Amino acid sequence: MQGRGFRDSAEFCHPEDCARIHECVGDAAFYLHDAPQALRFEVRGAVSAEVAQALEQSLRTALSILNCRPLIIDLRRAPHVDAEAQPLLAGLSASGARLLVGDELLAVVGASTKRQPELAGQVPLPRLRRWWCRLLRALHPRCICGSCNPARIWSL
Repeated sequence: MQGRGFRDSAEFCHPEDCARIHECVGDAAFYLHDAPQALRFEVRGAVSAEVAQALEQSLRTALSILNCRPLIIDLRRAPHVDAEAQPLLAGLSASGARLLVGDELLAVVGASTKRQPELAGQVPLPRLRRWWCRLLRALHPRCICGSCNPARIWSL
């Protein structure tokens, strides 16, 4: 499906472009984003060993539709990664999958992979929000609100 597509090097996919639920395991769900630039599995919920095994099986199934595109496992909406799931994620990373994580999971997931983390591109703030942030910084120089300082996204 075509649409707005991916933006910046972090390769964010707009939900109305290509998201569809792929599988639910326990409290976690996988969303498959099948776009021309990459095949991305988004994990929402805690990543346990059971979730990581189901993700690995889903990825093996999806290899038939990969067609030389990058494979991305998006863990930005995963609040926690269990110790039992870390070796499975490291194996997926070693086989060529790219992991996207936030600051919260960088230390946990980064320690289990052999890759150096790279800061992924950020979606630029809209003009009105940039103006608002400048005004807030002028009024409150120590402002560190989330709207002016968006969370960083790391690629492993």
